Amino acid sequence: MIKSIFFTRHFWPIFWTQFFGAFNDNVFKNALIILITYQAMSLAGLSSSIMVSLCGGLFILPFFLLSGIAGELSDKYSKNILIKKIKIAEIIIMCAGALGFATESLTILLFTLFCMGAQSTFFGPIKYSILPELLDEKDLVSGNAFVESGTFMAILIGTITGGILISFEGHGKWLISISVIVFAIIGYVFSIFIEQTSKEHIQHKVDFNFIRSSFKIIKLTMKEKKLMTAIYLISWFWFVGAVLLSLFPLYVKNILKGDQLMVTFFLGLFSVGVGIGSILCERMSHGKIKHEFVLISSLLMTFFMIDLSLISYDTFQTSLTLDMALKSMKFMRILFDFLFISILGGFFTVPLYTFLQRESSQEIRSRVIAGLNIYNSLFMVSSAIGLMYLFSLNMKSSEIYIILGVFHFIVCLTIYLRSTLYKNYLKKLIRRS
Repeated sequence: MIKSIFFTRHFWPIFWTQFFGAFNDNVFKNALIILITYQAMSLAGLSSSIMVSLCGGLFILPFFLLSGIAGELSDKYSKNILIKKIKIAEIIIMCAGALGFATESLTILLFTLFCMGAQSTFFGPIKYSILPELLDEKDLVSGNAFVESGTFMAILIGTITGGILISFEGHGKWLISISVIVFAIIGYVFSIFIEQTSKEHIQHKVDFNFIRSSFKIIKLTMKEKKLMTAIYLISWFWFVGAVLLSLFPLYVKNILKGDQLMVTFFLGLFSVGVGIGSILCERMSHGKIKHEFVLISSLLMTFFMIDLSLISYDTFQTSLTLDMALKSMKFMRILFDFLFISILGGFFTVPLYTFLQRESSQEIRSRVIAGLNIYNSLFMVSSAIGLMYLFSLNMKSSEIYIILGVFHFIVCLTIYLRSTLYKNYLKKLIRRS
């Protein structure tokens, strides 16, 4: 299966195009965050912690503002042509970013970050909606599995690369400046090889009023009841993922008494786990959408989150290096819980993305994916607000994990019971058990 999909002209150009896009985003973002954190770069006297939060907000803001227009453009024009234009825009944006690093201008760097978010917003609907036009229906599960695993690996490798490059004494800013431009060019080169997709839909008119277009797309997705089930579930996964990733540094520092290397290790573990889960899901699905994978994986994720909370209730008494931690049975159980939460995440999302692609018609597919991106953004912002509230109550990471596990079970079960499709699968699952 891997040879018939991954190395074909139908697939590898779009895979590597999206891989280098996600990779470059995270090289730039992490380099900027480290610069703000360790070199005390600030704007209008804001603290470094607020500046880091501002970076996250600036990157995600375009998903609120521009997803509607992005979805409409993707449904109107040939996707392969749009991708080339988006990748050219990335090169120009990264040139501005390089100028920001070279001149140490935080204003330029933050503007570049916003533009990167905008570029990702326009690429997002195309990344998933183009797959049904490039691949046979039987290969969609495989395509989604590779894209999902590739995206998380790109995030991991890009984050590490950005941190390493910016850390070179005296040369870090120049290395980042050159690298982000080079990686953007590599992404554009791969985009040239993407096969031609459907022609322009002349009948469809693009509404460039970003508020109106966003509401139109939300209204469009809400009419598609069966698609909304998948949208809610995927968005909830991003809610859970955002909480887990936000808690990693605090969990390692306060519970495990670990260092920055251990934080990177857990980030890597999570990314690799989602990749493994995505590929395993592809191998076990045999080209079919397995809704039972979604059900079972969500229930098991609850179990591992609660177990993680229980094992983490007592903090480690002494500071741990990664070598020391790997010799601890308690730490290995924590590792096991984290790994399986992320692996199950791959099983959870791949069938849902494939379902969205198969069940949405070609005329509206990109707008459906754009609607999904709007919901994802809303859920991720909600997760940040929820975390801020829980932290204000002086809750520990271990307590937040058990709350997350319980809420995960309640939210998923509620969605399943409101969906005719999953209600039937749930009944079958109960009968089998």
